[in-house]
Amino acid sequence: MVRAAELYSKMLDIAVAATRDQGAVLYSACAPLQSLRRYGLPLELQQGNDLGERMAHALHLERSRYPGESVVLLGSDLPGIRARHIRHAHLLLGRADAVIGPARDGGYYLIGLAAHCKTAPAECFRGLAFSHDQVAREAMERFVSLGLTFAQTALLSDLDQAEDLHHARTAGEFPD
Repeated sequence: MVRAAELYSKMLDIAVAATRDQGAVLYSACAPLQSLRRYGLPLELQQGNDLGERMAHALHLERSRYPGESVVLLGSDLPGIRARHIRHAHLLLGRADAVIGPARDGGYYLIGLAAHCKTAPAECFRGLAFSHDQVAREAMERFVSLGLTFAQTALLSDLDQAEDLHHARTAGEFPD
């Protein structure tokens, strides 16, 4: 358990480093948020009954906070994430309504909506199931059904299970 907490802390450090100069806000699934204050970023508590509702709420809140700007959500279990991935996602949102960062396991590690996109964030997640190997494909199909154009960022590993660490190391995304 201690090793898992250390690994998560290291990955959160990586995610924060990748987003530090890009207007990042940390969303935590649980309170208290005090332990996250060390990053010096705005903090929010996630709200919603499931992952889709929590992501929709975060997108909605950030679009309200930064009207006229593209918004990107990023997971915190990404050993290979770098600032260039997030900059690329924002660049893609200059010509597409939505962006998705596919994960090696069939999920996704990043999702975003362009400033010009009029679709409500909740619509992007309505009816989607999570934690299976077709999540990214289903999210892209959802974009199409909503009439949204979308683009993809680089394929990266996220760490959901112990064997994912091995895959991330094999792909050169995570140092020993």
